[in-house]
Amino acid sequence: MAPAIFDVSALLPKLPDHSVADYDLGPTAELPGGTNIFLHFGRQQKLMVMEEIGLHFEGAYVEQRGDKGDMSFGIHLVCNWPSEQSNSVRVWFHPGQTVKGNVEKCADLQSYWTDPVLVENNKAVNAALNSTIKSLLYLGSPEPDIQLGRSDNGLVVQTVGRNIDPIRYLPQPVDEEILANFKI
Repeated sequence: MAPAIFDVSALLPKLPDHSVADYDLGPTAELPGGTNIFLHFGRQQKLMVMEEIGLHFEGAYVEQRGDKGDMSFGIHLVCNWPSEQSNSVRVWFHPGQTVKGNVEKCADLQSYWTDPVLVENNKAVNAALNSTIKSLLYLGSPEPDIQLGRSDNGLVVQTVGRNIDPIRYLPQPVDEEILANFKI
């Protein structure tokens, strides 16, 4: 089955500019679209890998596994350019670990499956990971702004964040069960 497609190009400029490095994504709510989704970034300056040839991260395939409150995410950042090696950067986010910890664990593995050109531009990789994670946090929020549409080739594309103001802050996901049992 094809992944659900979310066009987050309108959302990205509205996302807050704060760090999510210490966030644990495990308590993230189940995301709309099922267990496999694609986030389309559009052409964003901060996601340029090599501007002289137009190489940029154009999106991310996201796979969700686990139960609500104990989610893990596989993220494959993909580029608009074909490559002899993989044109993606892959990171797996496990519950109970910070974003930074998960990225550090996967950094050494990139040389085995990723075109070296992609990982040379650390700024673009970090911007693409941040864009993906913050988009996931927004999609997992109580009432994300999502409109249904269609692309030229008949695929269903859901546009995200078109009708919202800039977001000031995206909180870290919290396990609702812990909150329910919290007493002063």
